[in-house]
Amino acid sequence: TAIGIRGISGSNNFIIMQDGIRVSSPTGEIIPVQDNFPLFHAKRVELVFGPASALYGADAFSGVINIITEDAEKIDGAEVSATVGSDDYFYNYLNFGKKAAEKLDIAFGGHWNESQNPDLSESYPGAFAKTDILTTGNKVFRAAKDRELYVAPTESYSAYLKMDYDKKFTAGLTRSYFSHPSTSGLKPSQTLYSKESELDILIETYYGKYKHEFGAGFTSETSLNYSMYQLLPESKFTNLAPDFSSFK
Repeated sequence: TAIGIRGISGSNNFIIMQDGIRVSSPTGEIIPVQDNFPLFHAKRVELVFGPASALYGADAFSGVINIITEDAEKIDGAEVSATVGSDDYFYNYLNFGKKAAEKLDIAFGGHWNESQNPDLSESYPGAFAKTDILTTGNKVFRAAKDRELYVAPTESYSAYLKMDYDKKFTAGLTRSYFSHPSTSGLKPSQTLYSKESELDILIETYYGKYKHEFGAGFTSETSLNYSMYQLLPESKFTNLAPDFSSFK
């Protein structure tokens, strides 16, 4: 849900890119990685650690992750997959790539994932024991005997499109949605477990790139991109921070 690095606070301090374009939050918001950035379309994943990552910006202090997508020609058709598992787990994706014309390659795809996730109160009864919930005024908001069942559902989907013309002009977009519990990391005495207790995040990126070859091994690449991060209105905290006001 959140990644922290000793001595650093305020943001993840690493960025995630896809084909050299930043696809993680443009404002450095702390976001869960998990299925926000799936790899069903990846040819490889490149990592940069240490001082070299500073070339990508101040918020890339810890490192850079770059997902390189598979070439449309290599896909040459459609790939479809469906996976099911315990705890109502579903994961499906579609990936398509094709040479649409002599100089035009098109690739697009997307995934959808949903899971109710394991009941941690069964695996870790000590850590997730049902206790009284107290308000900030130390009044019992809900007694232990009346506590709700543990729930922590997640859901995600993503989509991408990449068009390449003559290996010089590239345009594309990425879109990712992720819903995860806002109860993660909190003690049972500090939060209510509800399907409404969720953080819904949407990230969209639109980009264009132009590569120019000067000869003698020299090339330049110019890129322009627009990114948007949203914490959607459906998000809700049902914990001690708002004093459980959502349930009053």
